[in-house]
Amino acid sequence: LTASMAAATEDPRPPSHRMEEGRGLARGEASRPLRGEADTEANVRETLPSRATKPREGKRRQMFLVFGFISIAWCAFLLFMMHDVRLAERYELHDNLDYQGADIESRYGVESASDCSQQCEAHAACFAFTYVKSERACWLKAEGYVSKSNPNTISGAINASLAATRRLNV
Repeated sequence: LTASMAAATEDPRPPSHRMEEGRGLARGEASRPLRGEADTEANVRETLPSRATKPREGKRRQMFLVFGFISIAWCAFLLFMMHDVRLAERYELHDNLDYQGADIESRYGVESASDCSQQCEAHAACFAFTYVKSERACWLKAEGYVSKSNPNTISGAINASLAATRRLNV
C-alpha cells in the first residue's frame, strides 16, 4: 500500500474531518498563507471570521424589518383612527344673536363676522363680539353682556382657554 492509502485506511474519521493535505488543517478552517504565497485579498478574506458574523447580521436585518413594519402599521392605524378628528374652532358664530352691553370698542368697515372675531382675539380685553351685517360694524365686548335675538347680527365669543388666560391677566 502507498502512504496515502495507508493513512486513509488507518484514519476512521470521514473525509470531511481529515486534515487537508499538506496544510495540517481540518476542512473548513481558515488557512494562513504559507511562505512564498502572496497576501491576496482572497487569502485575507479567508482569515476573517465571516461565518460568525453572517448569522448575526441576518438576525439584525430581520429584526430591523420586523420593527419597521410594526412602526409603519402603527402609524397607519393611528391615521385611520384620527381621520375623523377635527380641532375645535377658535370661535363659534351665532347667527341672529346680539350680545348687548359690555362694549369695549366699535369698529366700522369690517368685511365679515370672521374678520370681527380675529379683531376680538387680537384685542387683549375682548371676550366676545357682535357683528352688525347692515352696518359692517364690529362691536368688541368684555364680560357681562346679555344675549338677545336680532336678525341683523352675528355674535361669538373667544375660546375658553384664551378667555381663562385673559382673566388671569386682568
